[in-house]
Amino acid sequence: MLLESSLSLTAVGALVPALHRAGTFLRRLVYHHRLRPLWIATAQAAPGNVLGTPLSPLADLIRVRGVEGRLYRRTIEIRDAQWELTGFVSPTTADAATAALRAAGHDTDLATEALLLEVALRAALAGLPHADRRDNASWSGGADLDTEARTLLAVNRLRDDDTVRAIAGSVIHNETRADDVADVMTDQV
Repeated sequence: MLLESSLSLTAVGALVPALHRAGTFLRRLVYHHRLRPLWIATAQAAPGNVLGTPLSPLADLIRVRGVEGRLYRRTIEIRDAQWELTGFVSPTTADAATAALRAAGHDTDLATEALLLEVALRAALAGLPHADRRDNASWSGGADLDTEARTLLAVNRLRDDDTVRAIAGSVIHNETRADDVADVMTDQV
């Protein structure tokens, strides 16, 4: 009886680390796939931050080797693109967008980060001029890979918020109108 109990406990003790590793692997695989929409959005607006040729969606889905390295690379590519894209949002635009977000009751750092990223993505894709601003003071971040991935997933969820999208659309609309007026004024001179 004692021998059976000790063997059972040894087997359970050996399984715990293996189950932990399997859980970590699966969690990171899910994070990697759930970050794909944000990664695609940032890669379209700032393609120079993607290292190498991206896998097709199907190949990306079925490939399970090197999940931790691929997740790490994906988070870095998103953050690098985010850093580059902040240059499309002038301090005045950032302040106005943040004030509108706070007035709408979204007074969190993650919501602000999501809004500024959405404005920057739209500005870059609309062909607006680069404002030469590289301020990442509003960025959140994680102490480790899992926390960073969860933070980016939260930012991406907030980018889809109706209020964030409406404010970003309004800001970009105002920016493109201001550029059109400036172009007309330049043409007249």
